[in-house]
Amino acid sequence: MNAAALSNSLTHTTGIEVLSEQRIGGEESFAGVWLRAAATDDRVCRLEVTPEAIAQERILRLSVPSRSPVLIDGDCLAYLIVRREGIDPERSHRLGAAAYGPHAEKLTQDLLAHVDACAKRAPRFSA
Repeated sequence: MNAAALSNSLTHTTGIEVLSEQRIGGEESFAGVWLRAAATDDRVCRLEVTPEAIAQERILRLSVPSRSPVLIDGDCLAYLIVRREGIDPERSHRLGAAAYGPHAEKLTQDLLAHVDACAKRAPRFSA
């Protein structure tokens, strides 16, 4: 991991968000995404964002500000996000990924592949 390159991507590139088709309930765990990704992808770690950084809106909102799953590849990073939608009262939240860096789109797709793989194994996830 190159901390200086990541810092540069966070401060000089605009983050992107990509939502998956996977929905979860408000109290439903998505820990399986972290477990699967950590077991199968050597780019996985966890990211903690301080309340100050969130308040300054310097980073797109994380699924869990303390210890959110993140993929790091060179000067790019992608992390899990959750967006509340009012479409399905039982599955009111949609999983997705946010990313920064020159290869942000590729990294979001890699992270969303972990989300989709978990959805195939977890009967509570729904598309």
